[in-house]
Amino acid sequence: MERVKILSLEFINPRLVHLILDYKKDFEAGQFAMLKHPDGNVKRAFSIASSPLDEHWEFIIRINEGGRFTPGLRNLKAGDELEVAGPYGHFVFQKEDRETLFIAGGAGISPMRSMVRYAHQEGIFRNSDYWLFYGVNVPGDFAFFDEFTTMDREVENFHFVPVVLEPPADWKGDTGFVMPAIEKRFGKDLSGKVAYICGPPPMVKAVREFLEEHNMPKEDIRFEQW
Repeated sequence: MERVKILSLEFINPRLVHLILDYKKDFEAGQFAMLKHPDGNVKRAFSIASSPLDEHWEFIIRINEGGRFTPGLRNLKAGDELEVAGPYGHFVFQKEDRETLFIAGGAGISPMRSMVRYAHQEGIFRNSDYWLFYGVNVPGDFAFFDEFTTMDREVENFHFVPVVLEPPADWKGDTGFVMPAIEKRFGKDLSGKVAYICGPPPMVKAVREFLEEHNMPKEDIRFEQW
């Protein structure tokens, strides 16, 4: 593993961290890395949230209060060091110019942000729309909300659909789970489209079943769960 400096460590909320490392290495959008505290022996896998074209590796990490790695992030700051290895994994963006649904739950936004950002930078979707459906429990759980909102406004064929399970009274967007938000926009037939899914196992299972029930072939459903 390589020892690298932390450029930024920002808590989006008390249990969600946006980590930026002073590190760049070739990888494919969707892959993950292993992180370790220099003075410990516990390694954990986290999806890379930055694009392969960006200058640094970024991560969105949810604190697991009973875990042996993530709670220690609260003791770190910019300038401190972590050890990193990678990239790893086969959950990668295929660079197809077909209408594509990126579907994220919670911290599962990391590989989705990498793919969406890379697709925009490379101009992959020249003839197709691409959608980001992003489900969280409460609005304070969103990462990169302003970035995705701006991209939705400025990129004609990109569509950002934030979904909140427990919305406050002033929330104007979609509510509940991501599946009704998808059906609201596409109806019952998702044939011809491609999907990438990342999130907690129950969410990934439910979305996969939903997509298959709506005529999306299994080979067009790519997923990773954590």
